[in-house]
Amino acid sequence: PCLEKYCGAGRKCRLSPDGGIALCVCMKKCGIRHRPVCGSDGKVYANHCELHRAACNKGTPLTVSRLMRCLHQ
Repeated sequence: PCLEKYCGAGRKCRLSPDGGIALCVCMKKCGIRHRPVCGSDGKVYANHCELHRAACNKGTPLTVSRLMRCLHQ
C-alpha cells in the first residue's frame, strides 16, 4: 500500500499495525546534511528536511523564507 501513497515532505508512509492501511507519519529524523534554511516562522532549520519535519510535527504549514527574516528576529 505505501508504494501508491504520497505523503509529502517531512512525512513517510508506514503500514497500520494490521498491515492493511498506509498511514502518513512525521519523520523522526533527517539526514545530517547541513544547509541552513529560514522558515516562515522565523526560525533557522539545519536543512529543508528539518523544516518540513517541524511543520509536520507542529501541524502547521511552514515555507522557506528569505534568510534576512530569520536574522532580524
